Amino acid sequence: MADHIRIFLEDSSDPASEFQVCYSADMTDLVLLDIHDRVATVTLNRPEQRNALSQALMNDLEETFSKLVQTDDLCAVILQGAGPVFCAGIDLEDISRDQEQAVHMVQQLGLLIRHFRRLPPPTIVVVQGTAIGAGCALMLAADFIITHSDVNIGYPPRSSLLSPAIIAPWLTQRIGPSQARAQLLFGGSVNGQEAFGRGMITHLVETDRLQKTADELADQFRQGSSTMTAQLKYLLNELDGSMDDEALDMAMKRSAESVAQRVSTADSGERDS
Repeated sequence: MADHIRIFLEDSSDPASEFQVCYSADMTDLVLLDIHDRVATVTLNRPEQRNALSQALMNDLEETFSKLVQTDDLCAVILQGAGPVFCAGIDLEDISRDQEQAVHMVQQLGLLIRHFRRLPPPTIVVVQGTAIGAGCALMLAADFIITHSDVNIGYPPRSSLLSPAIIAPWLTQRIGPSQARAQLLFGGSVNGQEAFGRGMITHLVETDRLQKTADELADQFRQGSSTMTAQLKYLLNELDGSMDDEALDMAMKRSAESVAQRVSTADSGERDS
């Protein structure tokens, strides 16, 4: 496991069931993974940075997803963010360093979203506060999205660094090509009520019901066969284009090209000033 992942495996028969793997030198855990009673809870843990997706966090999240694929008989995966915000997008400091870094992070994000979508168990995202840009893209790849009315969901204006191309396949799946086209070309964000009306999210609840609703959903999947559910999910992914690497690669490439151009332009401006 990577340096910044802390894992908790709960086992009532073992008083030492809580343990840590490869604890980081600075004692910082960017991703928390808790597995209990066949449900995995993954927590983005950069609350001071509004859980912005840095390269280090994405590395750890990718390793966490890989671990979940290898974990037998999981019935559900819950993804959430620590603190008042689910995810405020990609880490602008990381992605703005240079063109090579920018392209790498966009490609990393695209593959991470794809990996999340293709996890065998049903995935549930709990969204509080904000899911903007890369956070919105990650959210949209879930099977179930739970949020509240005054959340801020969407994509920054067209002047933002990260191109919305990377979100296009996932938003189109959710709300259809016509609405997705209008929303992406116009840009901006919507609240929970608007997102629910457009079909972007599956569950709109009161803020104090977010976690309870996620737990209730996960409990429903405990009642059935994880193998049969995984087989059905794979079929649904085939049918809705989630397994179409060609289309997803094209979206990722367009977004990478756009962000590389913007970073290059910013670098040129700094040199000229």
